[in-house]
Amino acid sequence: MVRAESGEWCAIWRGKGAAKHGQQFDVEIDVDDIESWSLIDPGKRRDNGLFADGGKTSLCGQVTLVYDDGLFVLDLGGGSTLVDPDEVISEVLVGQQLCITSNAVSIFPVDF
Repeated sequence: MVRAESGEWCAIWRGKGAAKHGQQFDVEIDVDDIESWSLIDPGKRRDNGLFADGGKTSLCGQVTLVYDDGLFVLDLGGGSTLVDPDEVISEVLVGQQLCITSNAVSIFPVDF
């Protein structure tokens, strides 16, 4: 279980050894298994970030960059993640707000 500014959500720890309870980390997020996705209606406000959603993890944010190969960057509010849609997500456009629901999210500690 991860505790972050947006709340608690589930992730698989991919660091060397166990993480100590309460220790803070800068992490890279890897969305392992996209189950579904949806565009956020511009008239409906939803906070950006990662959220627990019925035993799964949802990532909500704004698309800030789309690469020619279909990869895109999703701004989660407190950081960004690179998403490989793997044919589950149709074409996205810069500026769109969307939520991705994933069966598995991995986190890797990073050093700056």
